[in-house]
This record gives sequence, C-alpha cells and structure tokens, in this order.
Amino acid sequence: MRRKSLPGFGDAPVFFLVVAVLLLVFVLLFSELIDCGYEIEEARKRYQELLTENQVYQAEILQASALPAVQQRMKEYGLPLQIPEKWSWLKFDFSRETEEQKKP
Repeated sequence: MRRKSLPGFGDAPVFFLVVAVLLLVFVLLFSELIDCGYEIEEARKRYQELLTENQVYQAEILQASALPAVQQRMKEYGLPLQIPEKWSWLKFDFSRETEEQKKP
C-alpha cells in the first residue's frame, strides 16, 4: 500500500513540515545560546565590579594598618606604645586535641 500524496506536490508538504520544525528548533536553540551569552557577560561584569571593590577594601585596610595611621589612632584614644611589664608568649599545642578527636 502506497501512501497517497497530493496531486502535483509529491512529498513537498512533508519536506516543508520537517524543514519548518528543524528551523524552529534551530531558532529556539540559538536564542537560548544568545541568552546564555548575555548571562555570562552580566556575570563577568559583576565579577569585575566585585574585584574592584575588593581592591578598594584591601587599599583601605593597608592604609588603616600603616604605622602613621596606627600612631594617629593611638594619640586619639590615648594609648601608649610601650611594652607592658608583665608580658609573655603563649604557645598553643593543638596536636593533642586533634589526636583526641580522632579516637572516638
């Protein structure tokens, strides 16, 4: 049994239908690809903004921890820069603690 086709058209309607579906799929995939490109570009811009903001904060930290800034704050708050009479170094030994944590 052979399939009947429209007179004078042959398999043209099926061909055009397949081509239309493929073109529709192509357009949808291409639009998704373009959308992903825009999202990547927005993420790249946000990354650059955060990187710049991080550099600004690092510069502020360096300025605040510089010796002249520390000395100025010491004068503002009346803190002397001297070694206390009773001072000592403390050494913490965490090796025993980690061994005890491994034993349970």
